[in-house]
Amino acid sequence: MKKGKWILVFGEGCESAARNLENLLRQNADIDGKEEILCLSWKKYLREKEKLTEEEEIILIGAESELEKEVGWIRTRFHKLGMSYGWKKDKARLWVEDGGYSSWNYSKFQNLYQEYKLKLSRIKPSFHHGELISEGKLGGLSSNVLPSKILTDFLRETEKNGYTARRYELLTLIFYLDGLSLFLKEK
Repeated sequence: MKKGKWILVFGEGCESAARNLENLLRQNADIDGKEEILCLSWKKYLREKEKLTEEEEIILIGAESELEKEVGWIRTRFHKLGMSYGWKKDKARLWVEDGGYSSWNYSKFQNLYQEYKLKLSRIKPSFHHGELISEGKLGGLSSNVLPSKILTDFLRETEKNGYTARRYELLTLIFYLDGLSLFLKEK
């Protein structure tokens, strides 16, 4: 099996959250040790970006302005499917815009969601799916669907370390959007 590579990119003030997630990923890594996990600051990531091969799983962590451009790229991909995300009061949300999507686009999103779940379950056999994390709904799906074990542990850890509800909701959203965005690249 080919070795996987995760890159966690953290913004200012988010290094401890990134390290927590790095530890969780290492604990859940394949038994054969076929996973490589790097934790990089935003500046270091920019220096290394040209060397990336598109096979890496890149997760952005942080709400800082320096990450807005990259997160904006993900937002553009969702807009192409007639979807948006942002803040509603203090909760991060992904939603379908009223009248802004076709049934084809929504079906495509559902297919991408299933493919994303399947891919993560193959990468991390210890993940289990089923618990949907979010109060917001997207049709019949939760708006922030993630492998529940690692996400629940990660959010519990960030909450224990003093993160506000707004911050860990944002980390949840970015984690979710970044993973799913891999499937929204133009063919």
